[in-house]
Amino acid sequence: MADNVSAVPAGFTAVTPHLVVRDAARAIDFYGKAFGALEVCRMPGPGGQGVIHAEVTIHGSRLMLGDEMPMMEYWLSPHAHSGTTVALHLYVEDCDAVFERAVAAGCQVVFPCMDTFWGDRYGRVRDPFGHEWGIATHIADLTPEEIARGQEEFFRQMAEQHGGGQGGRRRRAVTGDSRILRRGGRQAAREPGRRARGRERPLSRGGEIRGGV
Repeated sequence: MADNVSAVPAGFTAVTPHLVVRDAARAIDFYGKAFGALEVCRMPGPGGQGVIHAEVTIHGSRLMLGDEMPMMEYWLSPHAHSGTTVALHLYVEDCDAVFERAVAAGCQVVFPCMDTFWGDRYGRVRDPFGHEWGIATHIADLTPEEIARGQEEFFRQMAEQHGGGQGGRRRRAVTGDSRILRRGGRQAAREPGRRARGRERPLSRGGEIRGGV
C-alpha cells in the first residue's frame, strides 16, 4: 500500500452497514424522504438493470446498499426471508421528529418512541424494504448500576404482563412492553443531576412533521 493512501477511505469509518433490497433505486429515494439520506454514488447492474452498488450518507454516516442479484445466491433482502436478523440504530437530535417523518414517508411502526431504562428516547420502524431502524435520542447519562436496576424492573413487569398465557403474549409484547420501557426511562430521567432532554409528544402517523431531521 502506498504511504499516502489511507486504509480507510475518506467518508468511511471501520464498520459500514451494507443493505440488500429489492428495487434499490426506489430505496435510495425513500431513504432520502424518510431519513434525509444524500446519494453519494450508484453503479448499475449487468446490462444496466438494477443497482449493484450504491452509497448514501445519513447524518454524516455512510450506508451501502444494492439490489438482490441472481448470481449472488446468498445476497438476499429481508423480503426473501420474511424478516430480518439485524436492525440499524440511528442517533438524532430529535427522535420524535425523525420518527414521524419516517412514518409519514411510509415506514411501519414497530413500536413508538418512548423513554427507556438505558437512557435513550427510542422507537423503531420497518421500512418498505423490510429493514428495521431504531431511532434514538440520548436523554440521560446513567451508571451501569442504574441501567441494571431499570433492566431488572423492566423484565419483572414484562413477566407479570406476559403471565396470562400464550394466547395474549404477542399482543402484550407490542402494547404492554412499551409502557414498561417508558416508565423505567422516565423514572431514571427525573433523578437529580441527570442530563435529560426527554419530551412527550403525541405520535402522529402523518401530517406535518414537527422539526427537521
